[in-house]
Amino acid sequence: MRLRQLAATAAAALVVLFAAAPGQAAADPIELGGTPVPGGTGSTDAAKPTELTAGVWIDELGSDVASGTHYYEYTRASEGEETSTVLVGAMTAGLPDLSDSISLSVTTADDASCADGNADRGAGVWPFGTSVFVGSSDAESWEGECTVARTLRIKVTHNGTGDQSVPVAIKIVEEARVKTAVADMPPGVKAETPVPTPKVSGETEPLAGATSLADAPELTTGSFTTTLLEGGAQVWKVPLDWGQDLIARAHIPTVQAEDETLSVYGPNVELSFLSPMGATIASPYEDAVGDGTVSDEEPVELINATGPVRLQPRYDSETAGTTTPGDFYVVLGAETLTDLERDPRELPVTLDVEIRGDGEPAPEYFKEPPFLVGPDTRSDVVSGSGISKAEQDALDAKRTQKIIAATALALVGLVATGGGLTLLRRR
Repeated sequence: MRLRQLAATAAAALVVLFAAAPGQAAADPIELGGTPVPGGTGSTDAAKPTELTAGVWIDELGSDVASGTHYYEYTRASEGEETSTVLVGAMTAGLPDLSDSISLSVTTADDASCADGNADRGAGVWPFGTSVFVGSSDAESWEGECTVARTLRIKVTHNGTGDQSVPVAIKIVEEARVKTAVADMPPGVKAETPVPTPKVSGETEPLAGATSLADAPELTTGSFTTTLLEGGAQVWKVPLDWGQDLIARAHIPTVQAEDETLSVYGPNVELSFLSPMGATIASPYEDAVGDGTVSDEEPVELINATGPVRLQPRYDSETAGTTTPGDFYVVLGAETLTDLERDPRELPVTLDVEIRGDGEPAPEYFKEPPFLVGPDTRSDVVSGSGISKAEQDALDAKRTQKIIAATALALVGLVATGGGLTLLRRR
């Protein structure tokens, strides 16, 4: 009888363990990845900011004044002659059906203004963001107040309609002081340069994008097809090295209404890029077309390009382009049409991608590798957005198996002990 009771207890314990095992929550339209900020949420008190280290952090911000602004603090790892540039990015997946924006500002502990940025987008769920750098403005003078400040204060604000909260990823990377003179850096894209056309060959392959940055499939030069749902978004990853340029073109054919007597106008579709810091990239090219409206009259043709990855545009206002190597993201999103009494349409998309350039020598830094991407992790590139869902699921599964195995051993020991006590009593 006692063995039956112990067996029942063991079974009940295992049931509880299975019920309490970590599970994957329902996914938002786009998962940003990152480590939860200390304490689970950022500070709403400017006088008591949440301390962060280099890395990718995830927080949740509201849409009103009280809950939509959080404060953080970062302390430079480098000091003295090793004064560095601090890169800060803020990105959100946005709210469905609503327009919203995100802004970012950095000051010293004495409230001296260092940098600020902002980004917004219309009704949709594709990720967007902004980033800034705090360091020398000419790569020669490293004595400015913001350049030498050990402690930096970071303010992130989300502005939206309604009272919904959104996930916000905050990324901090510390970049070593650069040795290469600006005059010796390869130039960025000059004004009025026409957008290049992607050169692709071979067969078109199906490759759907992901709804998580960490799980985004990697694109190479080629032609791909996917199906985009109205109100949805997909992302793909493209690693770029110094000197490389990402060019993408999306084609969406005309769409016919279910009722032939009705015309089709909408939704709006956007083709955009995220930098390794999570910022929406403004194309440096003259004729880039990043968005268009689906209709029954003519197909949508979008074309966008990042510009080559070069440090020079950071210090030269006459040129433009991206300034950090790492994982870039191609983002394709369709806005949500809330006034329609029908199911969302499936939009067929052909995506042509070219990674132009074989790379070029990196700038010379005082410390190599130049990028501090974690508390004790340096890298040649700026990358990382948390672990993927598959990796998290695997970790959760292993953890659950260990708990069950340990509990089973304990229960076996308990059963054995109980049996021993029963024998002692009989003796």
